[in-house]
Amino acid sequence: MKKIYFFLVMVFAVNGAQGQLLQWNTFGNLGTETTEPSVFNDVNLSGVTNLTQGSIIAAANGNRFGGSGWFNTGNTVSGNTLVEAIAGNDYIQFIVTPNAGFSFTPTSLVFTWDRSGTGPSSVTLRSSADGFTSDLGTVTGMISGGAATTTPRTITINTLTNLATATTFRLYGYAATTTGGTGGFDNASSVVDVQLNGTTAATGTPSLSVAPSSLAFGSQAVGTQSVSQSFNLSGSELTGAPGNITVNSPSTDFQVANDNATWGASTTIAYATSTLSATPVYVRFTPQTGGSKSGDITFSGGGVTTPPTVALTGIGTKTYYSKAAGTLTDVSNWGDVSDGSGTAPLDFTTDGQIFTVTNRATETLDANWTVSGAAAKVVTGNGNSATELIIPSGFALTGTVDAANLGTLTLQNSTLPTMGTFSTGSTINFAQSGTSVIPAGTYYHLILFSGTKTLASGTTTVNGNFVVDGVTGFNGSATPFSTVNLAGDFTLLNAAAFEPNPTGDGNRLTLILSGSGTQSLIGGDFQLFRLQTPAAPATTLNILMSGANILLGNVASGGVNLQQSTHTLSLNGGTLTIRGSGFFNAANTGT
Repeated sequence: MKKIYFFLVMVFAVNGAQGQLLQWNTFGNLGTETTEPSVFNDVNLSGVTNLTQGSIIAAANGNRFGGSGWFNTGNTVSGNTLVEAIAGNDYIQFIVTPNAGFSFTPTSLVFTWDRSGTGPSSVTLRSSADGFTSDLGTVTGMISGGAATTTPRTITINTLTNLATATTFRLYGYAATTTGGTGGFDNASSVVDVQLNGTTAATGTPSLSVAPSSLAFGSQAVGTQSVSQSFNLSGSELTGAPGNITVNSPSTDFQVANDNATWGASTTIAYATSTLSATPVYVRFTPQTGGSKSGDITFSGGGVTTPPTVALTGIGTKTYYSKAAGTLTDVSNWGDVSDGSGTAPLDFTTDGQIFTVTNRATETLDANWTVSGAAAKVVTGNGNSATELIIPSGFALTGTVDAANLGTLTLQNSTLPTMGTFSTGSTINFAQSGTSVIPAGTYYHLILFSGTKTLASGTTTVNGNFVVDGVTGFNGSATPFSTVNLAGDFTLLNAAAFEPNPTGDGNRLTLILSGSGTQSLIGGDFQLFRLQTPAAPATTLNILMSGANILLGNVASGGVNLQQSTHTLSLNGGTLTIRGSGFFNAANTGT
């Protein structure tokens, strides 16, 4: 009963109407106690909370909890320091444990302190929230005897909020001058003489969130690493602060990092308080085998019971090479070594398989061939030696086809494969008989051979040379009109001719010459809607006619539009005809 008799007296006398978290009353102690149970705990804090001692030794002093040994051998004789007290574990401590679902915010520690003449006159409070590294507050110059047991001392706490896990507080005593000097919490009557003030609050449910919740990496060669992607991880009401959230990758096909540099199967994201602001987590795709890969990044820590996931997808690509001979449609004629030896594929349908036609100068498909599966494709050539793949009229290739440097894809079948990526130095030859529409896209060298060829609507980019060979009725399309953006030469061979009749004028194409130096128009009559050069970037360009004539414009518009003064048109003995409503607009007219 002695411990609570003057409860309200101390509440108001020491700290006004502020909320109390914990209280102790040392009145009646012999001074030899090594633990001091609390006389009051906030309902949202668990159990009885004991004051305990570090390395100090309980000593007989009535009404006190403390002891001697605050000064250690080797300490500063004029008064030991805080650093020495920390090194000597010279403290009184208590642990505050919130109930599940609650946090606490301490605001002050109020106490009375008495000491012997050589005992500690200064104290500093620290906590386990930061590993006892920073001061929460300090009281210095405390007297010995007299009014000491009735003079409240206050340490205001400003830096700790919403602590949701058990937290230890240590009050280090120092400025003692002998090992026998005593000090501790003390009072002169049965009142609360140690009180931790503050508030408690419901914490809510710890949670994590991610944005975005999925990452798609596309295709990546087996045994290599993709460019990293990232998502943001956020958290609220996290417990255990300061702490870490562990991030786990789903498999060895994916790696994670918290700094975009140190990669592994897992990483950690640190949080200093119960709230984790949006923090990037980095992921990269590291396929170990070919095929489609997927899995979820998972999280643990912070008291979160239902963490989110981040869905990952990617396709590991595996390259196979054709042998020097044998039909391409037989898996036994392929291997994963560049000369065609090694392990053969099981089929042509698995995701991520790349079939490189090489080790032979020319190969004509001798059966229908389907290469399916996500990110699967055929590549003509290995980029180092010339290889031509011919798709004849009698057999079709179903799937995506790329062409490497020095690779040629000749298309004689009216059923086209899916057109992929055509590297610098590659050639695509549309060689179908009859009437064909050439798909718009980006090519390097482009050949149109035989039959009647029409460019599809939109822009066809040719970064190398453009050859029309033996084609009759060559023209563009309308809505939108066909445009050829050409960086190299344009050649007509073997009596190749544009559609000659006025009925074709509405579908004439625009030719944009975007190279530099000299670009030549060679070998015939070029019937165009407009001949144009770009306004930028700045270049020097001479358009040279070689055995050729140009007919430009129609009843609507068209003509010549050279947009830089360094661009010239040299007819070189040919003729320039502008028809209908065509115009001539050039900063430099040329010759």
